[in-house]
Amino acid sequence: MAHNQKMLVDNKEKWGDKVRIIGLSIDTDKEKLVSHVKDKAWLDVEHYWSRNGTSTADKDYGVAGVPHYLLVDTHGVVVFVGHPANRKLEEDINNLLAGEKLEGAGTVRAGGEAAQGATEEITDEKFASLTTKF
Repeated sequence: MAHNQKMLVDNKEKWGDKVRIIGLSIDTDKEKLVSHVKDKAWLDVEHYWSRNGTSTADKDYGVAGVPHYLLVDTHGVVVFVGHPANRKLEEDINNLLAGEKLEGAGTVRAGGEAAQGATEEITDEKFASLTTKF
């Protein structure tokens, strides 16, 4: 079981529907994505294929290689961008759910400003419209 899948399963009762993990595949072949999802049994991770000919999501979110993570807080603000080796993701998610601010690697832009994201809470409707980019 992949780390993200295991993390969701292990914390399902505690996190409920407050945490979503979304996979954005940059594979050029859709069948490769489908094969990975089936082989790895990534059943609790939402999957989108960005190389579908119309999506710009990988470019919009700065995905140049894998793995590449973005953490979004409970207000819709992107608070981390980067490689997951730089973070303790489970701990970060718990801290975000507790309303705490993340600090350290990947939480500030190269210019030193705080990570940039939405200023308003992302509603289910807005989330649905944003994910259509995938």
